[in-house]
Amino acid sequence: MSDARELIAEYRDAVRRAAFAASMLIAIDFDKMLREIDHADAVGALLDPTLYREKSKAMHEDRALLVAAKNFLTAAMKGKVS
Repeated sequence: MSDARELIAEYRDAVRRAAFAASMLIAIDFDKMLREIDHADAVGALLDPTLYREKSKAMHEDRALLVAAKNFLTAAMKGKVS
């Protein structure tokens, strides 16, 4: 019985942490940030090829992280994480 209680406690703690993480993301304008990255991706190579080569990998990694965070927040707002 104590194993079940421990699992329930771990579950509740994980959900609380996920809800807290979602609350931290609410203030971020994901759409604006993604548009800015897409714009930089579209014109960066033309405006500054050297800088674009140096930063494009990090920019694409940042974009992937932002998309994942936006998806997480969307799920949390739909009540999947409460």
